[in-house]
Amino acid sequence: MIKHDLFPTLVTEFHNPEHETFKKVFLERFHLHCNSQGDSNENTSHVDLHQDPHFNPLFKFIFKCLQLHLKELALDPETHQMYLVKSWLSITKKSQAPIHNHADAHIAFVYYVNIPTNFIPHKLCFISSRPNEYYPNIYTLNGSGWNNYNCNNYSFVPKEGMAMFFPSKLFHYTGTGNEVAPDPYDRDHYSISGINNMRVCLAGDLIFTYKKIEGKSFGLMPVSNWIKAN
Repeated sequence: MIKHDLFPTLVTEFHNPEHETFKKVFLERFHLHCNSQGDSNENTSHVDLHQDPHFNPLFKFIFKCLQLHLKELALDPETHQMYLVKSWLSITKKSQAPIHNHADAHIAFVYYVNIPTNFIPHKLCFISSRPNEYYPNIYTLNGSGWNNYNCNNYSFVPKEGMAMFFPSKLFHYTGTGNEVAPDPYDRDHYSISGINNMRVCLAGDLIFTYKKIEGKSFGLMPVSNWIKAN
């Protein structure tokens, strides 16, 4: 038998060898990227962590990983310009992210800054957009095991210093762990000592544009070709 893996979806995993150095800097500066209540995420408009020059070493690592991700897709780096359009934090003890995607971008990444040692953390779960089912739940009800051909989702256990890259339109969510919900009136868990007991991840979205005007029907033309319409 000759097997052909048609239309797989590339998700790449990397581990930062300089994670402890970055984490030390992060713990000194994360409070600058929170609101007065200690919250930091997309909803609080804290989407510019990549603009903090103290975090440059991390984003250099992220961009290096991005190049390796694109290389696996055989994309010519001289054709496209990549832009990191936003980056934000998720700081929580117990909060499952519902099924969602980042479809307003092209590539998404997540980087795990802190995983408390006593946690069994939430898993990062990806959902197939093309379930290979002959009828719904055939493998759940009748399968003898899971493999790349019959699964509808795939999950990863997060580790500190781990970065994951995936198509932004890929639906995903966080599964269950053993985190204990904090007291919502106790803001001390956003102190340095408190944040060490929290799951902290940094996420970001990237888009492609062409580096120069191309005679192609798909893809974003260079920003230099854009004009404001309002």
